[in-house]
Amino acid sequence: MIQIIAYFTMSLDHIGRLFFPNIVLFSLLGRLAFPLFAYGIAIGYTKTSNFRLYCFRLFILGVVSQIPYFMLFENYSLNICFTLLAGLLILRILDIDWQYYYKILAIFLICTVVVLFGFEYGLYGVSTIITFAKIKNLKKNVLVQAILILASVVIYNYSSIQFAALFSMIIILVYNNNIPFLNRYVQYCFYPAHILVLLFLKKIL
Repeated sequence: MIQIIAYFTMSLDHIGRLFFPNIVLFSLLGRLAFPLFAYGIAIGYTKTSNFRLYCFRLFILGVVSQIPYFMLFENYSLNICFTLLAGLLILRILDIDWQYYYKILAIFLICTVVVLFGFEYGLYGVSTIITFAKIKNLKKNVLVQAILILASVVIYNYSSIQFAALFSMIIILVYNNNIPFLNRYVQYCFYPAHILVLLFLKKIL
């Protein structure tokens, strides 16, 4: 159910950005999407039996989606798949038995790539994934999420509407023990497919 809500709210967000930019409700509901995807990555990391394949699929999904994404939103940022991949890699680095300074260097390099190549949601997005993976206490998680959102409002000049993302925690609490994962093909095809559909609608409307 969490995945379904994530896809639904993401679609609403994109529809609102393209066709109803003055209706705030689309943007408010859309703020729920990314934290749900970030939570999904944190859960997926613990459940995957093949980490490299998991990363490879995210990378290919990002590459396949990038040109339609650029055409749809007309910006030069890299789509959300690359942000999710960056967060996934950092989770792996945190768990690898390396010297701490190697870990710091590797994480720094990934974060540098995130910033230089303009990954969607930037360091806020990556930090949200890490927060879900490493902070299990609900109150502490909400507090850190709020701090991250405040930082994103200041650093990335996000709208204060981004604070609506905190309500995603309610969805996670309600459906945390009931996570019927979508078919793998649906999971990986939905993102590029919905972008292509919206791109087609943008061209004809």
